[in-house]
Amino acid sequence: FLDFCKKKAEIRKYGKSKDNQERYDRFLRFFQTWNVIKAFEDITASNIILLDKHLGKMKENSKWYNYHRFLNSFIIDAINEGLLKRNPYKEINIGKGDSEGIDKYLTPEEFEKIKNVELPTDSLRRVRDLFVFQTYTCLSYSDLRDFDVSNIQEVNGMKVYTGNRNKTGERFTIPLLQPALHLIYIYRGKLPV
Repeated sequence: FLDFCKKKAEIRKYGKSKDNQERYDRFLRFFQTWNVIKAFEDITASNIILLDKHLGKMKENSKWYNYHRFLNSFIIDAINEGLLKRNPYKEINIGKGDSEGIDKYLTPEEFEKIKNVELPTDSLRRVRDLFVFQTYTCLSYSDLRDFDVSNIQEVNGMKVYTGNRNKTGERFTIPLLQPALHLIYIYRGKLPV
């Protein structure tokens, strides 16, 4: 099974960013070191539970979730190729984990505090403004770096921004809400990335 995963990872890594390629490599290094699921017959619900308990000791929640996601996708590939009959992930409930420490979201009140706080330096104000802009536009940082005001159009009386996602190449159109437009105005169309 490990050899199968390595072959599938090479296919999935093709054309992806170095960061995405490294995620697959990191998973495969972990999976090989863990050394519990080696063959196709080792893919059982009890071994997935063992994996979850082992991953539960990890500090990074994102790795924990990605490792389950990667393994599940390789299992689905094996089923599609007739190498496995069933997916043990369908038998058990693996949640997305409990975050400890900083939550993964802000309440509206916390967000308002961030938006309105007086910051001591221009640098911190720019960082905060970019965070606020990303919150109102859902742009990733790499898409934010490519932000170009010439891609703003008016559609049915609303300003919208169009572009292509750096990660996927997918075309997108997003409405520009008033707080985002205000920041574009403040920075004269050149966001301080």
